[in-house]
Order: sequence, then structure tokens, then C-alpha cells
Amino acid sequence: MYKLELTTVNGLPVLASPELLRERSILIAFTTRQGGVSPAPYNTLNLAAHVGDDIANIQTNRQRLAAALDLDAERLTTAQQTHSRNVAIVDERNAGAGAADYESAIPDTDALVTGLKRTPIAVFTADCVPVILVDPETRRTAVVHAGYKGLYSNIVTAAIEALRADSGGRVGDIIAFVGPAIGVCCYDVDPERAALFAAARTERRNGKIYLDTPGIAADEIQAAGIPAENISVSGLCTACREDLFFSYRRAKVCGRQATIAAIL
Repeated sequence: MYKLELTTVNGLPVLASPELLRERSILIAFTTRQGGVSPAPYNTLNLAAHVGDDIANIQTNRQRLAAALDLDAERLTTAQQTHSRNVAIVDERNAGAGAADYESAIPDTDALVTGLKRTPIAVFTADCVPVILVDPETRRTAVVHAGYKGLYSNIVTAAIEALRADSGGRVGDIIAFVGPAIGVCCYDVDPERAALFAAARTERRNGKIYLDTPGIAADEIQAAGIPAENISVSGLCTACREDLFFSYRRAKVCGRQATIAAIL
């Protein structure tokens, strides 16, 4: 099945699936922090418009990303993420929402689904779990922002259900990609937060409890009916890899990576 690999596309480093793009004309990408123009503490490829960076920098960064991936920056569709369970279908009525600024993004939404061609959908993260869902048979995609609150409320399941309902396809055909997020190596939590999830996804070290949110996301994807062989997990920790990723845990004021999917 399709796997993730860290590659450089037209000079911009991304975590992507070149094989999926080549065979199915479906682009997926998890960006890094490298290759943009934003100054510290957003250095350099900040793609989110809600973290305090100058909008001119964000627009330049988005244009750079769109040019590298051969996408139309004006069709980029984003959401005002609120750690909800809300999923929005992207069609011609809301395509391009949030491309210019945060205020025009789709409100109170943490997952986007679309079947539109050449309409990139994106969520933004800096430790939360980003997920991309692809139904290659019906040519539909979804992107999901899942922090611990979203995982607890099963936002990934909601996105899978919305994708299947929109496409009319089979859950078993869906391919899932779990992108870079804070790992169990770094995400120490209080006992109350750990208790929200299965003990199998927690570790105890040096008197602290650590939570495996990418693993929780992968478990939820499989429980929803997507076969294990259709799930690819990046295994990259945003908190560990300061060279590649923004991390809210590491630096409260920081930029955000983008998680992007587009049907070409």
C-alpha cells in the first residue's frame, strides 16, 4: 500500500506519497517548517494565519507551497479549527475559504472532505495529529486535525464516515496517512488526560505518564473499518525534530505545518 516518504518537491521538503500521486493523480503532503520567509518565532514556513505571524509572510509561504506542488493558492480551503468533532464538505460554494485570511476560513471545523478537482484542502498542526484520508476509487479526500480533545470525541471516525457518505464508496478502500505529531517519547500528560484513553497507548517513565496520540489515531482508523495495511504512520515526532517541525509543546509561540490533500 502507499507509504509516506520525506522528499523534496521543487526545492521544498515535504512528507508525501509520490507513488499515490503517480498512480492515482492524488496529491498528499505534510509540510515541514523549512523553506519559507517568516521570521522567528515562526521561522520559516509558517502556513497558518491564526498564530500571530504577519499575513504577508503567510501569503508568500502559501504561494511558495502552491508553486512547489503545482496547486492554485486561491483554491486552498481551510478551517477555523476549534478541537471539535465537526466535519465540512468542501464544494464550489466554499472552495477557497480561508485562502486569503483566517477570518474567511470555514468556522468551527476540524476536518474537511472534498471530491473537487484541483481544490487543495488543508489543516494546520504543531503537535496535534494530522490525518489524511483518501478513497482512490471514488477520488475523494479528507484532512483531519486531531488533538487529544478531537481524538477523545472521535473526530477521525467522523471524518471517515463523512468521506464514505460523500463518496458512496467502501470504508475498506480508504487509505489513511497519520502525519508528524508529538510522540509518546515527548507527550507527558496528567493522569486525568491519560485516563481518557486506553492504557495500551500510555507509557510510564520517570514518574510521568506519556500518551501515544498517533497510535490512538491509528487505532481509531482501524476500528472504523480501514484495514491495517491501508494505514501509514509517519513515526516522526514534532517535539523531537526541531529541525523539521514546529511544536507547540516545545515553543508556545510558533508556526504551524500544513496537512494538504488535492485531487488532480
